Amino acid sequence: MTAASIESASARAVTTSQTWFKRAMWLGIAANLVVGLLLICWPASTLAIFHLAEPFPTIWARHSGLILVSMTLFYLPAAICPLGYLYNALMAILARVMGIVFFLIAWDVYVWFAAFDALFAVPQAILLWRTWRADLMSKP
Repeated sequence: MTAASIESASARAVTTSQTWFKRAMWLGIAANLVVGLLLICWPASTLAIFHLAEPFPTIWARHSGLILVSMTLFYLPAAICPLGYLYNALMAILARVMGIVFFLIAWDVYVWFAAFDALFAVPQAILLWRTWRADLMSKP
């Protein structure tokens, strides 16, 4: 194999992993926005889906939705350019991992929230690792 073909393969690996990481990030952003906006607009109905009691006053459920939407805005740089905003990408994954731990400690019906975060955290972590490793390997 020539040096040019090795560099080309490394560049393709970066591009492929990075493309899938971006897709995973955008899917996670969309999912967070849907849940967050549902909590803001229809807190009782959204909580009923998860068999959770409606809090009184509902402002707390709405505020949780606002926090979810706000937190998701910080994921945008990582979804656009993960290697350029590596810190944001790492923090996005860390935020999901912290959500997993938090909801596993709460357990009961909240285990579904942990599963929701794990559904995104695991693939994103793997894809970011592959992207970062391929990027390092493509450099002399």
